[in-house]
Amino acid sequence: MKKLFIYGTMALMALTSCNDFLDKAPLDAFTNTPAYWSNTSNLDNQCNTFYNNYSGYGNGSGSGWYYFKTLSDDQVDYQSTVWTYTSVVATSTNWSDPFTEIRRANYIIEGLKTSSLDDAVKANYEGLARLNRAWEYYQLVRMYGDVQWITTVVDPAEKDVVYGPRTDRDIVMDNVLEDLNYATTTITGTNKQRFSADMALAMKADITLYEGTYCKYRNANDNAGKAADNARAEKYLRECVSACETLMGKGYSLNPSYQGNYNSISLSSNPEMIFYKPYSQNTFMHSTIDYTINTSGTSGMTKNAFDSYLFLDGKPKATTTMDTNDAAVKDANGKYNLESVLAVRDKRLAITLDPVLCFKGSAYSRAGVAAFTSTTGYGIAKYDNTA
Repeated sequence: MKKLFIYGTMALMALTSCNDFLDKAPLDAFTNTPAYWSNTSNLDNQCNTFYNNYSGYGNGSGSGWYYFKTLSDDQVDYQSTVWTYTSVVATSTNWSDPFTEIRRANYIIEGLKTSSLDDAVKANYEGLARLNRAWEYYQLVRMYGDVQWITTVVDPAEKDVVYGPRTDRDIVMDNVLEDLNYATTTITGTNKQRFSADMALAMKADITLYEGTYCKYRNANDNAGKAADNARAEKYLRECVSACETLMGKGYSLNPSYQGNYNSISLSSNPEMIFYKPYSQNTFMHSTIDYTINTSGTSGMTKNAFDSYLFLDGKPKATTTMDTNDAAVKDANGKYNLESVLAVRDKRLAITLDPVLCFKGSAYSRAGVAAFTSTTGYGIAKYDNTA
């Protein structure tokens, strides 16, 4: 009995010892220490997650920005999406997803404060985080106006912060500009498939052009009491010009083929590319190219977007002296041909659209694809590669 007791005690000691040995932190967790933030591989892993927010043409069955970002209210889908946000639902991913990425950016910025890396290396990673924080806030402001400006790592349980008072949208955009200016001067590297200072300049040009134009033409009735602000508009438009001049001084030029920017198998030699996602047939599969010929109902360009294209004399429809007749002409094949209408417009429009209207009862088929219709009659052709 005594012998059995000793054996049992030893077994208990051994079991306790094994439990101590096997009591490890989960492999998908990490210790938030200065050592972690002093390892560039860890920082790369943190920053690389941001690439998931730039979907481009889409992956697999995902249709990418063409359907959900690029044309926004300049297209009409077959489900007749309502583009005006009448309320903000706490569970809406349009609201929550950007804040998830903002938290990630703030987490990196906070962690870098404890890092022992060289200042220039830390500044590069902080620039990457601030670039992506700026991008997410830009999207939020465009959708919702005033939003909470958060620069700390907020616990989701802190409801008073997460759902607290919003910051004036002008102040948010000023902070966005500050983040962009930091990114343009600190990010290193020149790989066009990675974040770079040039990509930051291009993003800055895009965002400041939007903000400057918005502030110039907004009115108090439609913008929560904010009237047009010419001084603010001029400030942002000058920032846009500055970013563009700096960027164009780096050797970029327009691609001879406008459509080649959208339907090429490889963009590696394209002189216009600043930041691009390489094409992979086994990865992209059903993506933008297929959704623009969706036989269930293809999203079409709106008439308002069509009319926004200038005429060949450089003037809009309201002031041009060229023929403004936009009626399609029924051709010998019974199709409603747009060629004469497109001939007097910005040449990019003819490359963007199909040459005929395609609608229920008058489907259209590009070479090698099934006949389809468009919700507005205008089909988008510029993504197709017929080779």
